[in-house]
Amino acid sequence: MNRTKQLNDLSALLSFKPTWQLKKFMRLPHRIISLFTGNQAFKTSAICFQYVMRVLGHHPVPKKNVVYFECKSRNQDNLAPHGYYEFIDNGVKVKGWEKGTWNIKTLPKDGKCPYCGEPIVIHQRTSNKIRLCAETLPGDKEQVSDDKTQTAETKNTIYPELKKWLPPFLLKRDITFRNPAMIVKDPLKGMTLNNTINKGNDIIFDFISYNQSIQSTAGIQRLSIFCDEESPKDFWDEQIPRLLKEDGDLLLGLTPANLMSWTYDEIFEKAQIYYRTSKVCEFLNKTEKDRNYKTLEITDSPNPIAVIQAATDDNPTLSPQVIDEMFFAVDDPDVLATRRYGIHKQVSGRIFKTFDYKIHFIDYEKYFPTGMFHDWNHYRMIDYHSHNKWACVWLSVSPYNEAFVWKEWSPDPERIITRLIVNEMAVMSGDYKFKLNLVDALAAENQPGSGTSTLEDLNDFFLELKREGICTGAYFETWNTKGIRGREVIRERLKYAKDCKRPFNNKVQHQGITRYLPTLWISNRCPETARSLKQWRLESRVRAASNVDKDRLERPTQKFSHYCTALEAIFKDRRLKAPLTVYKAPSKTPSYFQGARRVT
Repeated sequence: MNRTKQLNDLSALLSFKPTWQLKKFMRLPHRIISLFTGNQAFKTSAICFQYVMRVLGHHPVPKKNVVYFECKSRNQDNLAPHGYYEFIDNGVKVKGWEKGTWNIKTLPKDGKCPYCGEPIVIHQRTSNKIRLCAETLPGDKEQVSDDKTQTAETKNTIYPELKKWLPPFLLKRDITFRNPAMIVKDPLKGMTLNNTINKGNDIIFDFISYNQSIQSTAGIQRLSIFCDEESPKDFWDEQIPRLLKEDGDLLLGLTPANLMSWTYDEIFEKAQIYYRTSKVCEFLNKTEKDRNYKTLEITDSPNPIAVIQAATDDNPTLSPQVIDEMFFAVDDPDVLATRRYGIHKQVSGRIFKTFDYKIHFIDYEKYFPTGMFHDWNHYRMIDYHSHNKWACVWLSVSPYNEAFVWKEWSPDPERIITRLIVNEMAVMSGDYKFKLNLVDALAAENQPGSGTSTLEDLNDFFLELKREGICTGAYFETWNTKGIRGREVIRERLKYAKDCKRPFNNKVQHQGITRYLPTLWISNRCPETARSLKQWRLESRVRAASNVDKDRLERPTQKFSHYCTALEAIFKDRRLKAPLTVYKAPSKTPSYFQGARRVT
C-alpha cells in the first residue's frame, strides 16, 4: 500500500490526546482492570485506543499485544522466569509486567534475552479473538419518540469508537447485520525471529450483547474481553473461563449508578491498586473527611484487580463551561458523585451496609496461628434445608466480647446423608466444647417415611460419636425465628469493628470507665460467610416503566441469606455471652494484642 495512504490512515490515531489516567491504565498488568468514571470521561475511547495499540504491537505491557515476544525459557509452567519490573509511582513501589517479555518497540536488537542470554521468540497464540460486550449490538437502534420513523443513533458506543481509532488499511471486513464481527489484518504478519514466525492470523473483534444467551457466548478462547457498563453477574462469570488458555485480561468500563449491584462489591472493593485523578481526589477529600484520598492506593488484596477513577472533568475534549452546563441541574450530591466523578454512593439495598472486606475479612493465620482459643465460648449453627445446601457456621466469642466466624461448611443433603454430615462436623469441630448449638426450626419437622426429624437425628448421631470419643457431643435446639434483633446486633458489631479497624483493639475508656466494644470478624477461611454479609439485599420491584427508579421491598432476598440467617440466630439468642475468664496469652503474645483484662 502507498506509504502516504498509510500515514493518512494513521492520522486519527496519532491525534489521540493521552491523559494522565490513560498512561496509568496502559501500564497496568492486572488480569481485571475497571474504569469507574463519570459520564463522558473518555473511558470507551481509552479502551478502544489501547485495543488498536495491541493490534499494532505497541501496548506497553508486552503480553497484552496480539503479537509479543518472550524469552525462550518462559513456558506454561514458568511464565515469569526473570521476575517482574517494579517502578516507583508517587513514592510507592508498583509491580509491573513480566521481565522476559517485550513488545515490538522494546524488542532487543540482538534477539537475545538480556537476563539469561536465551533466544527471544515470538509468542505463539492459540486465539486472536477479542470480545466486546455491551447492552446492545452495533446494529441495534433506540426509539426516541412516538414517531416510528425517528430513531436515535446506535446505542452501542464501542463500535464507532473502535472504527474511529483503527487505521482503515487494517480493516479486512467490517461487521454485517448477520455477523457482528470485525476482521482486522495483523500488521506484523510474516515477521520472523530466531526460527519462529508470526503466521499473521486475522484478528477478530466480535461484538456480543448482554441479552444473548450465556451459552451463545461460550466456546472459543479470547485474548481479551471488554464489558461496557455493568453486565449480568452470570454473563461476567461466563467470560472468565474464555481467557484462561491465553492468560488474557478482562476490562470493565462503567459509570456507577444507583442500581449498580455486583460490580462494586466484587470488583471495586477487591482491587489491589487504585488510581484516582486529582479531580476525583479533590472531590472525595471535600465530601469524605474520614480519610485522605491520594492518586495512588495499593492494598493487600490477593485479587489481580486494578481500578481507575476519573471524572467528567478529566476529558480533555470537553471545556469546563460545557461540563458545568451538563451538571447544572443536578442538585442531589449522590447523583453528582456518581455521574460526574464516578464515585459509587448507593449500596443498592444491602442489608449490612458497613461490611468491608478490607476490615472485617481477617487473616486467620495472622491472628490465630495455633488455632482458636479453647477457653473462649464456642457456638455452632446450621441453616437447615431439606433439599438445598445447609449453611454450617462455627463462631467463637473472646473474653473481650469479640466474635469470630472461623469455620464454615455447605454440605448438600441431596448427596450426603445426615449421619455423614454429623460425622464430618464432629471432625471439623475437634475437641472444642460448644456452649450452644442451634438449627433452623424446619429441622424439627418429621421426615416422610421415617417418623423422626432431622433435629432428633442430629442429636442422636452426635451422642453416638461422643460415646465413641470422636467429639465432645452436641445438643441442637431450634432457633428463634421471630424478630430482627440478631440483624441489629450484627450491624452494631460490624460498625464497632470498623471503628476498631482490627481485632484485639476494642478497648475504649470514657470518663474513667473502661469497656470493650462488641465486634464481629470473619476469617478468610470463611469466604461464603463474608460474601453473604456483603451481598445480602432487600428485594426490589420496578415502580416505573424505566429501570431507573425502583422501590425496595422490606423482604430480604433468599440469595445469600443462609449464612446471614445462621448468624442472626445466634446473635438474637441472649445466651450468647463472652466468657468471664481472663484471656490466657500464648507463650508468645502477638504484638497487636492489647493485653488488657475484660471488665466483668
